[in-house]
Amino acid sequence: MHSKLPPQPKPLPPKAALFVGALCLAAGLPSLLGGLGLIGIEMAAPPWVVACAGLCFTGAGVAFIVSAWAPKGSIDGALAPDAPAPLRLIEFLAALAVPAGFAGMMTWFFIGDKAHEMAQMLAPLLIVDVVEVERRLRFGVAVASAVCWSMFLVLALHGARKLLCRVRGAGGNDNVETERGRPFDRGDRGDRDRRPRRRNREGG
Repeated sequence: MHSKLPPQPKPLPPKAALFVGALCLAAGLPSLLGGLGLIGIEMAAPPWVVACAGLCFTGAGVAFIVSAWAPKGSIDGALAPDAPAPLRLIEFLAALAVPAGFAGMMTWFFIGDKAHEMAQMLAPLLIVDVVEVERRLRFGVAVASAVCWSMFLVLALHGARKLLCRVRGAGGNDNVETERGRPFDRGDRGDRDRRPRRRNREGG
């Protein structure tokens, strides 16, 4: 009895991705620009924290729009192998913006006074001492911050490596090239090169 493979996730349709991307940009750009001091908005946190919040939504919006507009190379929504380098750079920076923004906000929550303020609000509801609630909050935020920074570093290193490989002509893949618009494995080329020699040896 053959086991069925789990269904593969499908990317959003282009119109839906554009709609979600526009919503994310509408939610993130005011905070990002306000945090950078380019527009005037009311802020309940330091400007750099507000910019980090806006960066999350802005990066997600750009990623959705790129996925809707760019040519696809596979059913999972990855860019086509011949996608232009500037488009890949935009996708790379948008992917970095989301964990970077979250990491900045989690770090501020950990080192700032928000944990103490939230602990004072939660302690009466949880019937726990304020110090204990604050300790647990800071521990959870520290773990979340470490996860976000780890994701940022992994994405930065992996994405930069792929971009450099493509700039150098490696195409980001050591085993797949393109010949006459069709992907093939390098080993196939070697097999095709060796087959005539074998025939000549047999004929000789």
